[in-house]
Amino acid sequence: MLTIDYMGRDASILFVDATNFELVSSDLKSCKCDTLLHLNADIDCLIPANYVFSDMKLLKRSSHSIKLEMPQASIPPACSHVSLPALEYTLYYGLLDSEYNLCSYVDNCNKQTVFKSTVDLIDLEPSKLYVFKVQIDNYYRRYLKAEPFFFPRIIFQTASEDFRP
Repeated sequence: MLTIDYMGRDASILFVDATNFELVSSDLKSCKCDTLLHLNADIDCLIPANYVFSDMKLLKRSSHSIKLEMPQASIPPACSHVSLPALEYTLYYGLLDSEYNLCSYVDNCNKQTVFKSTVDLIDLEPSKLYVFKVQIDNYYRRYLKAEPFFFPRIIFQTASEDFRP
């Protein structure tokens, strides 16, 4: 990944490992660097709120677990020249009570953050409705301080308790 050091009199080109953002080569001992992963990309192509997403899907359920597929992104046609930045999914979930109050606000929810397309939730209660809300994020949204993007909430139910004599 290419970064540019603006701290000196002349801008310096540095090379950074894209997986952990550590400096790979430079003639400087320390610097304050801004990472520019997509140098010519339109900002609208980098922010998740501008993508089209599939629905969150229930892949599997049992009496004590639910496996979900996170919403999958498609970038707008105008952004086809840009590689899709890695997405971070923060899944907020909790029991849905009769008043629809539990997990109405993300601060009241359980939370799990993943970078993969599926998530397994365990230790759930049997035959209960759970509400799920996912925040879809990436490096650029945070770097540009854009508003967080929340996917609409969805409700799934765990299976009935399996009783075997």
